[in-house]
Amino acid sequence: MKVQIIIPELQNIGLCRKLFPPGDDREHFAFALAGVSHYANGYNLLVRHFIAADSSCLVKQSGVRVSPDQRFVAYAWTLVKASNSVLIHIHTHPFSDKYVGFSGIDDTSDAETFPKLAEFLGNGPHAAIVLGQNCLDARWYDPQTKKFRTVASVRVLGERLVTITPSSARENIVHCENTNQDQANEIYDRQIRVFGEEGQKALRKLTAAIVGVGGIGSVVFVQLVRLGVGRIIIVDPDIVEQSNLNRLAGSTLKNTKSKTPKVDMLARYAAQINPEVKVIPIRASILEESTHEQLENR
Repeated sequence: MKVQIIIPELQNIGLCRKLFPPGDDREHFAFALAGVSHYANGYNLLVRHFIAADSSCLVKQSGVRVSPDQRFVAYAWTLVKASNSVLIHIHTHPFSDKYVGFSGIDDTSDAETFPKLAEFLGNGPHAAIVLGQNCLDARWYDPQTKKFRTVASVRVLGERLVTITPSSARENIVHCENTNQDQANEIYDRQIRVFGEEGQKALRKLTAAIVGVGGIGSVVFVQLVRLGVGRIIIVDPDIVEQSNLNRLAGSTLKNTKSKTPKVDMLARYAAQINPEVKVIPIRASILEESTHEQLENR
């Protein structure tokens, strides 16, 4: 089933101003109320109204996490129920630029929240959006399977229609659940011969972190992707430069011209190699205290 989210342009501009205030590197949060139109192959969610949370509506707000107060949540749920709408959770990852994805914190929180949301407000479909500086990812909750599915597109409707493909849809990564098992076994055939299917399953459950993805770090990263390590966190503050091209795995001249962050380039490169692997890019220096907090919470 296909789900699309449609946002009026003026509302989108206003929301972005509130969620990305100048000089504020903390995550921000908002709810969106949306109407639903059903057609043969899916749903369109048309955003009617945004409710952005200020500091009084939050119990936690940092560069790696934002949590709404339960009174704010109850207020939004009441509005949704009264207006026969669906609910969309929206939050930011301010350190993400060209590529953004839901974090492990997001996965845990949404897995707890959305079943309760569907039980109280109906099946929806209810959705979640994470916004980077110049990118987004979006997913919707399927109460029948109790799983999240990737939103096909987010459309901004103004004088012209702008279609934004979410990161996970763009890279064709609906992690693990849609991967054909026979294809996966073929990809890992040579290593499964060495340490067996149980060994491969163990790799899929691992989380690895690489600090610095230059000449050595990028090569190690690519090897972990090819091995099928389940989650890989990569930390690096730098962009791709021409002097990197002789040693930075996956880099191209196009990346140098667009000044692509190394972590974003590698996340996209990984999705082309092995769509099973979940990559969490952190564009920051390991010397910054906020980076330590991000790593602790991932």
